[in-house]
Amino acid sequence: MDSRLAIGGAIALAIALIAALSAAGWLFSQPASQEKVKIGVMAPFSGQTAWWGEYIRQGIEIAFEELPEKEKQNIELVWEDDQCLSQPAVSAAQKLVFADGVKFVIGPLCNESTIPTEEIFEGNKIISLTTGLPNDKIASMGAYHFSFLPEIKELMKELAKFAFEKKESRRAAILYIQGDYGFENYYYFKKYFEDSGGKVVSEESFDISATDVKTQIAKIKAQNPDSILIASYGPNLILVLKQIEEASLGATQRYGINAFEAQQVLQEAPLLAEGVIYPKAGSNEATQAMLDYAEKYREKFGAEADVYSANAYDSFKILAATIKECKSDSGCVLQEISGLKGYAGANGQFSLDERGVAKFEQILLKTVKNGKFVVLESQ
Repeated sequence: MDSRLAIGGAIALAIALIAALSAAGWLFSQPASQEKVKIGVMAPFSGQTAWWGEYIRQGIEIAFEELPEKEKQNIELVWEDDQCLSQPAVSAAQKLVFADGVKFVIGPLCNESTIPTEEIFEGNKIISLTTGLPNDKIASMGAYHFSFLPEIKELMKELAKFAFEKKESRRAAILYIQGDYGFENYYYFKKYFEDSGGKVVSEESFDISATDVKTQIAKIKAQNPDSILIASYGPNLILVLKQIEEASLGATQRYGINAFEAQQVLQEAPLLAEGVIYPKAGSNEATQAMLDYAEKYREKFGAEADVYSANAYDSFKILAATIKECKSDSGCVLQEISGLKGYAGANGQFSLDERGVAKFEQILLKTVKNGKFVVLESQ
């Protein structure tokens, strides 16, 4: 046989084979379009704590806008309203996991919505970054849960010690909102205040739906305390401040919790908030990251940033960067976030401990002075 015919036949056969394989999609196949990464966001967008949900949305919005356009196109945010209540939270978590197919969640915020969703997220290996302060139970949740804010008890420890040692409070009263968050603030303030040598002479609670706490305040007043911890938030906090003033508790020093720092407090009860002392994670001297975020927030929303919007901002930034670095592999994301150390965040510099809970350089004490939230000078 002519060798040229043999070679020509072989080439023809090869071309035919390549064409067949290409038609079948085995060769020269075009890369599939990149599938969007879905990130769920759970927060209270309605109900008593809706203003917190708005803070969460604002923080994430600023962080999302900072992404390059191509990265924005690869991320889909799925927003769910959990109302800071257990049943809506469970329903929202089930939808995100089983209907939307998310592998990453920013939230929940409240203890009341974080605790009942643990089984859903941990059981399905969903990485969740809670945006609120963790109580004891949340701090010891499973491997897929993280918190970029410190534990409630750490803040209450600093506040209680300051109240006893620096403000010389000796007979404290506590008025707290019922539920996990209010109770834990009450419990640890009492513990550390009495460990220091003080005495809690009155402790009263009220339901989140309460519109009148005058009876509780009257009982507190009867015990003649020299100070009072108001462990409340949202519209209830405004209510309590107003009714404490109406009851004329006199020169009683007032203390608040981390949630006290909300712009609505200054807008609706500026004079009543004056002088209230409360704890907050952070750095005594503002870091560049803190200053940058505060400026971005001020420019966009015309107000001062709060701890929850800043935490939502940090949560999205960390998650988005890690997802990109890990090419969306959730196991890699889990490992990278678990090893987070010395992160310069919008609330200050922090590292994660072995439980995935933030440890900050400092717990600050702040107050309201001339209608503004400021760091307390003597602490």
